Order: sequence, then structure tokens, then C-alpha cells
Amino acid sequence: MKRIILFISLLLIGANVLLGQDTLQLAPGFKKLDLLEWGQLYRTPDTALGAEGLNRLPEQEWVRLSRTDGAFFAGKDLLWIRVFISNSGAAPLPLLVQSKEVRTNRIAFFWDPAESPPLASPTMGDYLPFGNRMIDHPTYLFPVTLEASQEGVLYICYDKREETITIQPQLWEPAAFEEGDRSSRFLMVLFLGALTCLAVVMVVLGLVARQGLLLSFALYITSGLLMVFIITGYGAMYLWPNHPYWNGLGYLFLIFFHVSLLEMARRYLGLRDGAPLLHRLFQLAQVALLLVFMPGVLSYPVLGGFFKIWLGRSGLLLLLLINLGVIIACIGTYRREGRGGALLFLLAFMFSLIALALFEIEQLGSLNTPWSMELTLLFMLLDLLTLGGLFGHYLRRTFIQNTQLSEALSRSQLKAANALLLGQYKERKRLSQELHDGISIQLALLKMRLSGEPSGQLTQVEPVLEDLTRISESIRNFTHAISPALLEEEGLIMAIEALTGQVADQAGLEVSTQLPEAEQARTLSRLQYYSVFLVVQELLSNTLKHAGATRIRLSLEFTDACTLHYCDDGKGLSVDEVNMGLGLAHIKDRAALLGGTFDYYPADSGGGCFRFVFPVSIVS
Repeated sequence: MKRIILFISLLLIGANVLLGQDTLQLAPGFKKLDLLEWGQLYRTPDTALGAEGLNRLPEQEWVRLSRTDGAFFAGKDLLWIRVFISNSGAAPLPLLVQSKEVRTNRIAFFWDPAESPPLASPTMGDYLPFGNRMIDHPTYLFPVTLEASQEGVLYICYDKREETITIQPQLWEPAAFEEGDRSSRFLMVLFLGALTCLAVVMVVLGLVARQGLLLSFALYITSGLLMVFIITGYGAMYLWPNHPYWNGLGYLFLIFFHVSLLEMARRYLGLRDGAPLLHRLFQLAQVALLLVFMPGVLSYPVLGGFFKIWLGRSGLLLLLLINLGVIIACIGTYRREGRGGALLFLLAFMFSLIALALFEIEQLGSLNTPWSMELTLLFMLLDLLTLGGLFGHYLRRTFIQNTQLSEALSRSQLKAANALLLGQYKERKRLSQELHDGISIQLALLKMRLSGEPSGQLTQVEPVLEDLTRISESIRNFTHAISPALLEEEGLIMAIEALTGQVADQAGLEVSTQLPEAEQARTLSRLQYYSVFLVVQELLSNTLKHAGATRIRLSLEFTDACTLHYCDDGKGLSVDEVNMGLGLAHIKDRAALLGGTFDYYPADSGGGCFRFVFPVSIVS
């Protein structure tokens, strides 16, 4: 008898399970329950069937939801979920029903409590206007209250016919939901905000540094960010309205994601020079994505069935080829150049592939994976962190290389400038020596011969002798001008004092100088102090010829730089005169050769001032 009673009990339990009459017993403090374990499923093409009609359906038509794993491929039927709920406590029990599938076309909740009128939620979903989604949350929520010792039946109707769907209904105690939701939404907002800031920073850096790699990385982050908005439901809350037309946004962002991926691969891996064939194939893939598949995605709702199938299959094939091409490019770059960065780029790409696979699982609903969203965000974050570190190291290395090249170029230019100045100095000295030792001596000998002519011819010879004397004096002055003997013998300071003293005596100008000790000038190389003297000489000549000045002030000082200040009280110069003056242009060129600057500015008391500066430390 005991065996018979036990067998009958087990049979009743089994029949109860098979017939789907399990009742979910709830008590205060239950926190959260997954309705996949307790729910029952009914499929029907009848869109007019309501909760009252479902109550009259035969029990054998309902099946355990757990058998399906909550994943459903495209079909013709609505999906109805039923859960029997009982309050085992002595106080009313508030409940919150959540459906996490944010891309359901239409969804509605029904609550049929015992001995109370039934309740129905408004119909929500992607096929309804923006206001029909609960704005305060990206998922679908429905609050109910179960009175003390009361039983009731919860129905959820999913309408996503012709599309795959994954359902994840959950039952929450409201306080527990608010606590968990608050922390999860904070982390989500933090994640989205960090990605947004990173994208903005990459755009700014890319524009400032003129780096296409950073701009493509910014597009990569942005498109990934928008795909996150798709799978979490935040996009339909804040960025775009619920409408069937916008259902293809995920694929549009996926196109931009791959376009930017190809651009990063081309630039970072150096495919233009290292693998020209892959470079051209990647360019063709980018063109196909932007000019063929992007218009196809935007016009997808109005396309015919054949074109939809062709667009989907060819797009999937192209994405597979792109992924294969990126892998080949990374491995090829590593084998060709031995760059470890190519393997890190491949690692980041594998992270992105995993994230995209999980995104497609979430998008298509082919598997019931309640953890796919979290893992999608995790692998996307790993991808972006790896690429960010990789590109940061790449740009730092590029900056250091450019700095080293710039310094090497500066040193080369300085050597060339010193060689040029040295050549000018030697040529002037050679020319001065030849004029002095050659032409001057010949003129002196000619003068002696003419002086020995008979006295009767003296009247004819005297004018020639006077001309020879003037020519000799001019040549002597010229030789001293192009290569001053005093500069060689006494140094820069004495040469400047002698030159300014000569100008003051012969031109009647008031010349005041403020010069350092002669020893300080010895820190300059011969070329540098020779250049300073020529600049002083040119400025004095400019004042005498053009300024109409009566007073000149000149100062020279040595610190880390040699600074020459020169002012006169003449008529000053216009901007055009400064830019067009040949002598001043020569001074500016000489300053550039020394690694310095030459500037003009009006004097406060009238006239003009010049400043000639070059670093003393760059002495070759």
C-alpha cells in the first residue's frame, strides 16, 4: 500500500509538472527570481487573444518554458508566458516584473489576481512611438501587488514575429531591483561616459596632431559606443525614437565600426608600403561598405525579399573576409617586420571579434545568454584599452623619432650655416689679402714710376698721381671693411668701439655704446663675433644712408644668448621697408644661420630699434 501511495504521489507531481500547474510561492525578502524556471509557454497566431481567452485554453497546450531555453527563431506566432504566483506571507507583497529584451517589437503584461479585476500594461515595444517605452528605464517593467495569501496568474505577450528573440523575464522585489539597478546603471553611465570622453579626446588629438590614426580610432570608439546603446536600450530612450525604420541602426554602426577598423589596420600596420595588395583590398572593402551596404541598410525596410536576402548574405560574407584580412595583415606584418605591436593589434582585434559575436547573439536572440551583455562590454573595453595603449606607445615613439630627426636636422643646418659663414669669412679675408698684396702694391709701384718722370711732364703726371692716391685709399678702406684688421688683432669689442668712434668723428653723430668686457666676447666663436661686427657695420651704414638720425645707441650683452640692441632717432622704417631692404634681409638671413632672430620695432622716443639675438651655447 505504501508503494502504491508513493507511486500515485509521484505520478500526480509528474502530471502537475507536465501540465504546467506549478505555483511560485513568494514570501517577503525573496529578492529576485528567474521566470524561465517557472513559466509556461503558449504559441498562437491569434493576435486578438486576451488574458480571459487564455484562461479557457486547455492545460495541455501549455509547455514548460525551461525546455526552450528562452530562445526562439523567426516564426508566425505570438509568444505567451504564464506564471502562477502565490503570496505565502501575511502582508501585501509588491512585485516588479522585468523583461530584459529591449528590442521586442511589441510586449504587454497582464495580471489576473484571484478575486480581483485583471490589470493590463500599455503595449510597449520597438514598433510603437517613442512615448510608449518606459522612459525611466531601458528595459520593460510592470509593477503588481499580491495581497496577503492571494494567488494570481501573470501573463507576458511577446510579439516579434519574423525575427529571432531571446526572452529573459524576471520577478523582483522592488527594493532589491532599485538597489541593483542603481549600481548597474551607474556603472553603465560611467562606461558610456568614459567611452564618450575617450572619443572626444581622440578627435581633438587627431585634429591637433593631424593624425588620421587617432581620428579613425575615434570613429571606432564612437561606432562601438552606439552599438552599446543599441543592445542596452539606452539608444531608444535618449537618442532615437522607437520605430521599425531604426531597427537597422545596429548594422549601420557595424559598418562604421569595420570601416574604421580597416583604416586603423592600414595606417598602423603600414600596409601601403609593406603590403600594397592588402592595402588596396582594404580600400575596396571600405568603398563597398560605404557606397553599397550603407545605402542598403538605410533603405532596408523598403527593399524586396530577394534584395534583403542578398544584402544580408553578401554583407556577412564581406565582414568575414574583412576579419580574415585583418588577421592576415597582422600576422604578415609581424613576420615581415618583427613588430610586436602587430600581435597586440591582433589581440585587440580578437577581443573585438568576441564582443561582436556576443553582440550578434544579443541582437539576433539565437541563444539565451543573460551574461552576453556584460561580456560584450567587458571585451569591448579590453579591445579599446589595448588599442589605446598601443596607439599611445606608437605616437610617443613617433614623436620621439620626429624630435630626434628635428634635432639632427637642426644640427645639420647649424653645421651647414657655420660652413657657409666660414666660407664667407675666408673668402672676404682672401679677397682683402689679394687686394692689399696685389693691386695695392702694383698701384704703389706705378705711383713711384710716375713720380720719377722728368719735371717738364710734372703738370701732366700730378692729376694721375692724385687719382692713384684716391684709388689706393679706397682700396685700403675696402679691404679694411670686408676684413677689418683691428677685429683680427684686438677682438670684437675694440673693433666695435673703433668703428662707432669713426662714425661719430666723420658723420658728426652722437654715438653711445654699452659694451661688455673684452673677455666676455671670447665666449663667441670667430664666426659669431665676426657676424656681430658685420651686423653693427650694416646697421651703421643703414642709419647713415637712410635714417637722417643725430643720435645712435648701441648695447651688447652676453648671457646664454648674444643680444645686440641698436637704436637711432631717425625717421624709422615701415613694415615694407623692413621686409624689402636688402641689407636688413642679409642681417635676417645671418641671424637664421646662427639659429637666432632679427627684429625691428619703433623706438618710444622716435626712430627705430633693431634687436639681433642668437644662442651662444650653439658654438661649433
